[in-house]
Amino acid sequence: MISGGLLIPFTTLQKSFRKKHNPYTTRESYLATIIHEFGHVYWNQYKLWWYSNQEENLKILAAAKQLYAKKTKTSTLPVWFPMTEGIGEIFAICAEYRASMLFWPDHQRNFDLFAANRIEHLLIKKEQAKNLEQEDSVLEPKKFPHDFAIVFGRIILTRYPKIWPQILAISHLLPSNR
Repeated sequence: MISGGLLIPFTTLQKSFRKKHNPYTTRESYLATIIHEFGHVYWNQYKLWWYSNQEENLKILAAAKQLYAKKTKTSTLPVWFPMTEGIGEIFAICAEYRASMLFWPDHQRNFDLFAANRIEHLLIKKEQAKNLEQEDSVLEPKKFPHDFAIVFGRIILTRYPKIWPQILAISHLLPSNR
């Protein structure tokens, strides 16, 4: 289900926030937000971030039970891990941004200004001041999902412009560049 305000209340509320370079104050941005919210619904329909399929869950539990009872040794054991909410947020940001590239260049430009400003004047400064042995990074997806998505969404769209949905779908399997 997608829910949210109508055009005028949405843009009026966004204008009242007085964020520097707020990209969500126009009709284009309202339409981009609908695509963003649809991105969440689409992602959750195919890449759930919790164990919500009881039939699959019971297969996983039965397989683990059999292994502990030393009654099976098969390579067809079910293995899947739920995707984090952060990856779903990246998917929604990428859907919004890609649609903006195609249909709403003003929103894309405004979003670029907003994101660059936020990264430079907020995220980088906060990250530099943090002791990461005692507190979470500004990139922590559970605490700061939108910031996580703004940063990694743009990187993924640039690196994989044609296959970003597939990359996100398998992102938990990709090796780190470290």
